[in-house]
Amino acid sequence: MVAQLGDERLNLDNQTITSSTGERIDVAETLVWQGGTPVVAGSADDRSDKGGPGAGIESGQAIQVDSAGRLLTVGSDDNRLAFTHGTALLAEIRRGSLALANGERMPVAWGRWRNLGEDQRFTLVDDDQSPLDATHFHYAIAPAMTPLANLNPAALGFAAGRYQLLEGTTPTTELAEARGSLNSLAILMDFSRLQLHTGKVVLPKV
Repeated sequence: MVAQLGDERLNLDNQTITSSTGERIDVAETLVWQGGTPVVAGSADDRSDKGGPGAGIESGQAIQVDSAGRLLTVGSDDNRLAFTHGTALLAEIRRGSLALANGERMPVAWGRWRNLGEDQRFTLVDDDQSPLDATHFHYAIAPAMTPLANLNPAALGFAAGRYQLLEGTTPTTELAEARGSLNSLAILMDFSRLQLHTGKVVLPKV
């Protein structure tokens, strides 16, 4: 399987990246934003039937992402979440950009790592506990986090925002080969109270 990354292509079977001319690219650069604090949102299933790990957000300079958008490691100063991709294979990846008020465009990326047996595994630790037995780890990453002080009506110029899901990773369960689909997802964010006011999820009919 191959993921298209702009003019580049990532082979998901051998994890190699090639240019539009077929030349192999060695991705060594990290995804950075001048003066920014990287932030990642992640979610994972749990094969141990213990009700977790669920989803969470982590920020800080210990988050490492390469310029292709592959999340490599997450380190936590407060022991909330730690992740290393290890020998696991990347099952999905996409890149995009967000338009900023000053005219710049910030790169963003999202993807999914998958555990496939003892020789292809990632390590995920939550709340400084033992490594979690998860099949999939979904993530979305941006190289700069919006400060909480800027998330208010005075700074934003509006009190609420409506958001519609455009793209995302394939929904999964703890079963390695199980796949789902999501038709649409919409939320309304109240910035005056910092509350997710409403949400709407539309699943396909079965």
